[in-house]
Amino acid sequence: MSHSITIKKVKELCENRKLNLTPSRSKIMSALIDQKKPKTAYEILEHIHKKDSSAKPATIYRALDFLCTNGFAHRIETDNTYIACDGEENPHVAQFLICLKCKKAIEFHSHKATTEISKRANQEGFKITEEILEARAVSLSDLPDPQKDEDRAKDPEWLVMLGVCTHLGCVPLNDKG
Repeated sequence: MSHSITIKKVKELCENRKLNLTPSRSKIMSALIDQKKPKTAYEILEHIHKKDSSAKPATIYRALDFLCTNGFAHRIETDNTYIACDGEENPHVAQFLICLKCKKAIEFHSHKATTEISKRANQEGFKITEEILEARAVSLSDLPDPQKDEDRAKDPEWLVMLGVCTHLGCVPLNDKG
């Protein structure tokens, strides 16, 4: 994932917002910016240990909390990984496409998706307190039958992306599309 955010920009935003970007927070943000795909806290710790063997898990988690709370990073809920924000300076809901094979995550922002979710929540008597939208995907070129979704769908409003048969006669083939 290419990031438009830089550590220089994070430092500038922290200064403007009167936030304390400590040296350890700065190192961890730099590590997130350098990563090509989302990383767990312990993978980030391993990366940090290459330069600073005194770093502890609690330091990493506190820094990640600060970075996520202030919009510099995102936590990908389904696999408990972290990734640098793509550079949006204003608070936003990020959606992610996550490759099942290489684990690469692509951040995007769809106001239409968030509006639809909010509208439905309202209809059902809910108030959204936290919105997380993550879609697992695989490259079409990796599929044995690389049809686009619109070519597979009879009714474009509904498309089953993954179905797993649970009766005892089936043997699902992992990663076979």
